[in-house]
Amino acid sequence: RASVLEGVEVPIPDYIDFKELCKFLSLEPRTLKELNPALSEAVFQGALLVPARYVLRLPVDKTLARDAQARLFLAGYALIPDLYKLRAQKHASYARRRHR
Repeated sequence: RASVLEGVEVPIPDYIDFKELCKFLSLEPRTLKELNPALSEAVFQGALLVPARYVLRLPVDKTLARDAQARLFLAGYALIPDLYKLRAQKHASYARRRHR
């Protein structure tokens, strides 16, 4: 498991699907899962969204300063179409059982 110190921390402004975030920003899902253990499997599988204001840890690029990496990430994030950036969390659907 990756060390917390190895990540660059960036707050995510909106609710967004984990897979879409990875796709639009060319991020490796496995690495993000390791760096962000606070996110649940439901988020990684797409049943729930990455929460708005969640501080996402990104892998460190040793060729860039951490603040430059954060700015670069946020610039890329700004280019994601708004239809993928949501204002609310998905409603979790749970199987209901009838008790007899």
